[in-house]
Amino acid sequence: MTKRIAFLALLALLPPLAAGCGDRDAVPEASEAPEASEAESGAAPVATPDRVAACDLLSSSEVADAFGTPFEEGRLEEHESGPESYLSICVFDAANEAARPSMSVSVRPDPGIVDVAAALRASVEDMRQNAMPDFALEPVPELGPGAGWSPALGQLHVFRPGFMITLGAMGAPSPRDRLLALARTALDRLPDGG
Repeated sequence: MTKRIAFLALLALLPPLAAGCGDRDAVPEASEAPEASEAESGAAPVATPDRVAACDLLSSSEVADAFGTPFEEGRLEEHESGPESYLSICVFDAANEAARPSMSVSVRPDPGIVDVAAALRASVEDMRQNAMPDFALEPVPELGPGAGWSPALGQLHVFRPGFMITLGAMGAPSPRDRLLALARTALDRLPDGG
């Protein structure tokens, strides 16, 4: 239980600081970044809702299908420490006490996220300066230039215009591939298709 509490505390901390953290060498510099779409590269803020419930992005049956074991219904946790700091987390625990993997998805609306590759790079630097100097992510090209995978934390971080989502898993083998499949579903359910 202590590991699960620490995991959730870190998950809640990461999105505001570094939802898309990555390895300095693995995340392209501005001159190396792939061409951004018009929506990703514009300077104007993106219209986003103030709140998106993380449990609306995935169902327990989808999580169960991805992990190959039944999961309980998601438990919604909402955090807000100011007008622009809303974070929604949905935690899924395996129904089988013996297996007991857990999975979570968090979402933070942020109209300032326009250039997803730049948001990823900025959050990497912020995380390194404020929390974990050696923090690193691997690029996730399947999800575009605003996505990174942390093998150390078992977390997938994805920026989309107006949003940041983080998916994490504990106690399950091969979490990256499982979370990648779930991320595609969650991104499709973001307002305006993520």
